[in-house]
Amino acid sequence: MATGNSGTAYDLSLFETKRAELVALKLNKKEQKQSHKRARLQRFFNAVAYLAVAIAALFVIGFLITSNVRLTEMNSQISESKARLSELQSEQIRLQSELASKTSIANVNDYARQNGMTAADGSQITYITVSGSDTVTVAADSDNWLSKAIDAIVGFFS
Repeated sequence: MATGNSGTAYDLSLFETKRAELVALKLNKKEQKQSHKRARLQRFFNAVAYLAVAIAALFVIGFLITSNVRLTEMNSQISESKARLSELQSEQIRLQSELASKTSIANVNDYARQNGMTAADGSQITYITVSGSDTVTVAADSDNWLSKAIDAIVGFFS
């Protein structure tokens, strides 16, 4: 290259201030040990956190499974109970109709005739007249503590 005045521009980049380069300094042994200790402690806490989350997830999954199993069992019990209820209702209807047929007037009269019973005649009916002075008294049970307590309470307020 020629060093003369060739008409080219000057290279001014040589005069610009250069940026300082960042250089990573090595840590001393004490700081390295502390850094490794912090890293081990952080890994331990991360492992504990992952384990806690895994246990919580297993607990939730187990809870969902057991609740679904119990729900299925309850639904099957409900369906069995409904089937039993409908069976018992039909049995009740059958028994009511059987009772109604056995207690009908015609069946009662037939049963009475078969067992030697007859309808009442007018001569068999007697009427009893009671005078107004006759009264019935019921002896009070003196050993009943409940009636004594009630009588005492009524006597207190009267």
